[in-house]
Amino acid sequence: MEYLDVDLNDIATKAIREEISSLESTIKRLKKEDALLCNTIDSLKCKLTSAENFSFISASIVAQWAECKTTTEKCEYIEKIMLWVFGIKKTYSFYGDRGGLLRNLAINYYHHKEELISVITMLDIKHSSSPYNFMAGSYIDSIKNFIMPCDWSKEQVLQYVKSPHYCTNACNYGAGEFYFESDGNVPHDLIQANKHIIWPDVFDEVINTIKRDSSNSIYLYTIPKYNAAISRDQIKRLGSTLIGKKGKFYDITEEFVKKNMSIFDKETLEYLYLLTSHDNKYRLFHWQNFPIEYQQRYLKERPILKILPIILDHNCKWTDEQKEEFLRGYYKSSQEA
Repeated sequence: MEYLDVDLNDIATKAIREEISSLESTIKRLKKEDALLCNTIDSLKCKLTSAENFSFISASIVAQWAECKTTTEKCEYIEKIMLWVFGIKKTYSFYGDRGGLLRNLAINYYHHKEELISVITMLDIKHSSSPYNFMAGSYIDSIKNFIMPCDWSKEQVLQYVKSPHYCTNACNYGAGEFYFESDGNVPHDLIQANKHIIWPDVFDEVINTIKRDSSNSIYLYTIPKYNAAISRDQIKRLGSTLIGKKGKFYDITEEFVKKNMSIFDKETLEYLYLLTSHDNKYRLFHWQNFPIEYQQRYLKERPILKILPIILDHNCKWTDEQKEEFLRGYYKSSQEA
């Protein structure tokens, strides 16, 4: 009779290891489920606390609400409820009577619609009577359907890009008094944060609008400031539109140049270098505001006695290697001259 060459100890050990591995996997799965259940319990507790708070304070709140007469008083009262019950602060610092209650609430609590609607329901605010006909009708439906510029459709963004507007009293950035009044004064930063504005075909229209020198197109230079998703290539394209704009650099374009000059392509930098100044370091095109290769190009044309104090100054941002290479090249050029 033949015997199998099998070690029973090995078989038993393997089976035990498999069982241990299976148990460990089960333990990990149960821990994850336990963590999810704990989070669910905490969330339910928070909702229960809010519900209890509502039940406790609702009668008093409704009574005091009736005493609020102006839009500002009503907004401030709802602000206190949102903060007290939900711990939610309003987004912007402005409240205005002219915009109406609904528009104030829709803008300031755009990212907290569910909580806002629960307050509106408790106070039994049912219909809008805004003198500006802003979302007339049900407050709840209007709050649900209100869309901020950062979430506008591609078509709406395209319309803005092709014809940028000018806001009342120059309130072009930041949601202030006049935006709370109407969308005709929507701040540029709220639209420029929209994802559609950097889509290739929409961004093509941005460039076309600037090149046509359309009215208010200067505001499009702030897109990199308010849209973090913009690419370096798109910033280069914006920079290239500066070519030929001598004498047309305003605050907005100056800020754009200061923050993005290191990204611009060679053609743009060559044009801007023609505008170089040396008499005032606070001027936009002072030679020290250019990338290092252009600083070196500028200094190569200066006497060595003027160059040394500059590159040896502690404010000079060149590396030791860059300084050494520059001086070596400068000396070689002077010998050949």
